Amino acid sequence: MSTELVYALLHGNTSNTAGTTNTNSNPDAKVYVGPKLIKGVKGIRGAVSTTDTTVDDTISVTEKINEFYNWNDAQYAAFVNKLKNQNYISKTGKTDPGTVRDIWISAVNEAATYYSATGGAKKLTVDGVLDLYSKEAPAAAENLPSRSIYNYTEDDVKSIINKAYQNVAMRPATDSEIGLYLDSAKKQLGTGTLSTTKKVKNLKTGLMENVTTQDAGPTIANVQTSIEEELKKANPDDYDRTKRIEFSDWLSKNTGV
Repeated sequence: MSTELVYALLHGNTSNTAGTTNTNSNPDAKVYVGPKLIKGVKGIRGAVSTTDTTVDDTISVTEKINEFYNWNDAQYAAFVNKLKNQNYISKTGKTDPGTVRDIWISAVNEAATYYSATGGAKKLTVDGVLDLYSKEAPAAAENLPSRSIYNYTEDDVKSIINKAYQNVAMRPATDSEIGLYLDSAKKQLGTGTLSTTKKVKNLKTGLMENVTTQDAGPTIANVQTSIEEELKKANPDDYDRTKRIEFSDWLSKNTGV
């Protein structure tokens, strides 16, 4: 199998076959369509009948390709559904009939090549070719949510705790106080930001789009605020003193008192 042909089949990029009914160098090349049973018949004047035999049922490449142009709506729809289910064409959006035709032509020619190149040893129908290449196609990646986590250093986390103490108690945290909040602050920041992508129909264009949503995630401000709230509850006197000092500073600056 040529890489180019596999790519063409998988991606519908078969421009070399577009607008033609046969690209095989031998228009009489045979395409395998399945086994054919030949019933035994009696010979002339009561001769012993022959046994039933099974032979390869084949038709020419040109005949097989031209079947496409004689399909009814139901046959065309069934083939399109097969291509979608096997990831040859997109499951969403508008289906290009030219692409569907080109994939059919490529598959017919490949089935003929299998049959002729192996002297009939490899019997692949058109559906068999499509099934084979579909199995070789890489599996679609599972659409899992993703998580982005910023790597904060321990000094970063200590700085957040110190700022919380500075805002509530007007002083940096002691080593023992930092130890009280260090692990919980690391854990909050370590949860990261979760992103989820799903297909959503654009009501304006009518097309399906990949839409990514992100949760708010933890921020330095969130973590610092949570520490401050705990400090206010645990040390209300410190917080009240801080607010009085801040108010006195504000009053002095704005009134000259």
